[in-house]
Amino acid sequence: MFGVIQQWIPFNNALDMSDNQKNVQLKVTFIELLTNYTVSKETEITVYRYPYRVELLKNKSHFQPGLLFKCALQVRYLDGSPAVGISGEVDVKQLKYEKNVVSDDKGLIELELPIDRFIELMDIEFTGANDGFFFFERVKKTEATANTFLNLKIKSDYSFRSTKRIDLEVTSNNQIQFLAYYVVAREEIIQWDFVKMTKNTKQHIHYIHVSEKMLVPRAKIVVITVSQDSGFVWDSINMDFSPINNQLDMIVNENKPGHEVEVVLRGRPGSYVGLASYSQRFQEFAENHAIFVEDAKKLLNSLYINGAIDDTSFHSTGLFVRTESYTVLALRSNFHTSEYCANEPDNNNNVYRSSFVESWLWKSVTIGKSGTHTLIDILPNTSTIWNLTGFSIDPTFGLSIMKDPIQITTVPLFYIVDNLSYFIKREEEAELKFNVFSNHEKEIMVDVTLYNVANQIVFVERPDVDESYTKSVSVLPNVGVPVSFLVKARKLGEMIVRVKASTMLGLQTDAIEKVIRVLPESLVQQKVETRMFCSNETTRKLYTFNLNISDKRVEHSEKIAFRLNPNILTNVIQNLDKLIKLPTGCGEQNMIKFVPNIIALDYLTAMISTNTSFEKSIKQATDFLREGYQNQMGYRKKDGSFSVFHSEDGSVFLTAFVAKSMQAASKYIDIDESMIDKACAWLASKQDRTGRFDEVGYIFDKEIQGGLRNGIALTSYVLVALLEHPELKTKYEQIVRKGLNYLDSKFSSIDNAYDLSLATYAFMLSDHSHRNQALDKLIAMSTFVRKTDERYWNTTNTIEATAYALLSFVKANKYQEAIPVMHWLLNQRSETGSFGGTQNTFVGLQALTTFAKNICPFQNEYSADLLLNKKFHEKFRMNTDDISIQNFNGIEPDIRILEVDVQGHGFGLLEVIYEYTMNLQNFSHRFDLSLQKQNTGSDYAMQLIVCASFIPIGTDTRSNMALVEVNFPSGYVAEQNPISQATKGNPIQNIELRFGGAAVVVYYMNMGPDKNCFTVTAYKRFKVALIHSAFVTVYDYYDPDLNAVKVYDI
Repeated sequence: MFGVIQQWIPFNNALDMSDNQKNVQLKVTFIELLTNYTVSKETEITVYRYPYRVELLKNKSHFQPGLLFKCALQVRYLDGSPAVGISGEVDVKQLKYEKNVVSDDKGLIELELPIDRFIELMDIEFTGANDGFFFFERVKKTEATANTFLNLKIKSDYSFRSTKRIDLEVTSNNQIQFLAYYVVAREEIIQWDFVKMTKNTKQHIHYIHVSEKMLVPRAKIVVITVSQDSGFVWDSINMDFSPINNQLDMIVNENKPGHEVEVVLRGRPGSYVGLASYSQRFQEFAENHAIFVEDAKKLLNSLYINGAIDDTSFHSTGLFVRTESYTVLALRSNFHTSEYCANEPDNNNNVYRSSFVESWLWKSVTIGKSGTHTLIDILPNTSTIWNLTGFSIDPTFGLSIMKDPIQITTVPLFYIVDNLSYFIKREEEAELKFNVFSNHEKEIMVDVTLYNVANQIVFVERPDVDESYTKSVSVLPNVGVPVSFLVKARKLGEMIVRVKASTMLGLQTDAIEKVIRVLPESLVQQKVETRMFCSNETTRKLYTFNLNISDKRVEHSEKIAFRLNPNILTNVIQNLDKLIKLPTGCGEQNMIKFVPNIIALDYLTAMISTNTSFEKSIKQATDFLREGYQNQMGYRKKDGSFSVFHSEDGSVFLTAFVAKSMQAASKYIDIDESMIDKACAWLASKQDRTGRFDEVGYIFDKEIQGGLRNGIALTSYVLVALLEHPELKTKYEQIVRKGLNYLDSKFSSIDNAYDLSLATYAFMLSDHSHRNQALDKLIAMSTFVRKTDERYWNTTNTIEATAYALLSFVKANKYQEAIPVMHWLLNQRSETGSFGGTQNTFVGLQALTTFAKNICPFQNEYSADLLLNKKFHEKFRMNTDDISIQNFNGIEPDIRILEVDVQGHGFGLLEVIYEYTMNLQNFSHRFDLSLQKQNTGSDYAMQLIVCASFIPIGTDTRSNMALVEVNFPSGYVAEQNPISQATKGNPIQNIELRFGGAAVVVYYMNMGPDKNCFTVTAYKRFKVALIHSAFVTVYDYYDPDLNAVKVYDI
């Protein structure tokens, strides 16, 4: 169900509005009366002093002395619509011009200002009649040195008619002897004329006939003359045409869901037509799904304005002049509209319905010689209103876009919809609910059948062998009738739910198919153990894996697999389609997608000498780098910095990030060195006298920054950006020296492992005298897990901090000491080989690839024998040409020791992946965990107070990162922001919803003996019979054997 309500909210007190706008924090709470279901959302809204805004629209950016200056004030409401009837006064003091004005039906206030020969600038002011609104903009005289000017004005209305003429008035402030006329469209001159004046005059009317070629839909008229005092003199004006002769008509025949629909298109022969349709439901979230003429104009304007050349330059016409003595080279056109230039505001067989599409008919066709084209497609079998829209492009007559979408209403005579839970638990009796709707005029009987697909379910109180279960219900017109089935799931994983409804002896049917998850009734433990083989010389080594499977597991629940990776980035390479992306979006989104291409190229280029199969990926990543570089230049400020959006100030982090990345990319594409120089010069201007850097800009996505913050971390980051590239290190030695002095002065007081990891890497890159001392101090802050031979840093942004530490070990040539750090990082990767989070992925992959390139060969020639319980089981062979992962699944569940005998030379990651289910009643304890159910006064809401603390033993007084996982009984689901009343001593770091709200995971940095409490709320959404007990577990993320579990019932 969806709904919209508009509510006026008064302020309790007068709002302090020192500026024209102010951001206000708004918190909205929705409470459903029947169930007490509560949803809260906080957002920031902008409150404006005035309901409208004003913008000055100009034909030209500068005025010409002695000629009329034509402009207009565009008045718009805050939603972008024209503000009609806004009255006020326009005042231009330099011209002694005062006028009372009112905006017209387009929100325009048109002005024609007579310019005196001797003024240098003018201030155009608008004051609202009754509200105190004030607008001001300054316009300056053109910088041209000529004393003679031309001014063009179209005297007649124009539209596309082959017999229609345009009356063009040419005015000059001095007498002229001749005029040359050029009409430019589609980057070519399509008309020209030369007029010699019979007598010297200051004004001339010229007639231009409109031709088909002018329909771009924009054409430009350029007029040129030569005067004795000024030499070459010119002016230009644009014409916009409505594409009325490229009409696109569309007729839709038949609208029965699930059946063929005929779409008849009528347009100009040979024209290209693009079609799209979208569900009316989209309108509930946004209104800008259809394509309108205004969208095309906005795009056209943005292309002309972006990177604009000053309109006082003749090059802006798209023409060049050649004389006997010189040539003026042509530049790309920068058109200004003949109106006022401004950016627009953003404003029935048994076919099972398993794909519930929100869009349809994305097609393109070419209309034939007859002027018609018939398109046949299947109308989606769903109940909605489709908005069908399209556009047409004709080589001669230009662009045409449908004014309003055609609406197709698809309402089946009857249909079935689901009301399924996202999950059920194995062996629980769960109710699968559906609703049947009818649009028949009379009551009908409907048979509803649920199928047992692949024997995945058991129908409760029915024989186990039943393959289907049918219920009959009576359905009244326009009334939804519920029907439900009580089932139990047999297997874990994904379960197919297939249901069919039929009436009139099966002549009318509807069917749907959905997938829901089946979760275990107990807790699943998942583990990965990794060993690394790395040798430049032929050798033989035995690797042993002792599987740490608890004796308190559920019997026969073990699943064990072995995996052999031929290099450290195998998963990354196999997922290059996910890692390598075309950079787009705002300034930071572009960089989020830009940098992984560099990381991939660094590693692929190093491997290309031994494996040429990467050439295609290298080319793709290189092409994406070029596109990303061009896109990023759009967010470069005049001062050399980079910002998230064009309107934002430059950001220290983003500018350093861009400079560092572009310098790295210069190995693969051509980069403008002056751009990097300007960025670094801007960074230097933001460094204070102590050498410290603080952020001065805005970053939209904090994830891109990782753990960076002002002071030590940000200063270290900027230094690393410079120090990683010798060219920048040398060129900006003064910035580096001041920054290192700042870190040196703060070194003894650094007590945060993340700060220290960055500072240590900066010290290592600069060969600073404190580099070894810093590394020793960093090691002392680490956590070492002897059982798995892993080392990491339990701090803010743990992965990033550990990755910087690994880079420091490599720089210090301490490869043996780095292996436990490398082991830990390897085990934190996702299935794609990357890490969660932007900076985690950047720095994590950089650290692993740097480590691998320094110690591991790229030539592989070895074999690996898998031994289970000391007996040979499987042989794997790996050579340089083979880059694929080799897997072996189905290892017997009673295996506890795996050995891998490796012979040869090269590199490989040996991984054992296993999982098992724990009996919750037998789970061991190392945390103190208590639960208390609250009385909510509603049968539909559940509240649970959860308190957890770590039980210290000896010197082991605090846990590592601790997770509290609250699993809800079947049928209950948590919504957004489910946690409240959390204790403040040890703040919650993150809250994660899992399995569609079936569980909530709360993250703590660590836990000590003090209680950490919070209240969690869930709501009953689905009916379940014979509900199993639910459980809450708390465990150490890095040592899951330290844990506690509590079981609770509703």
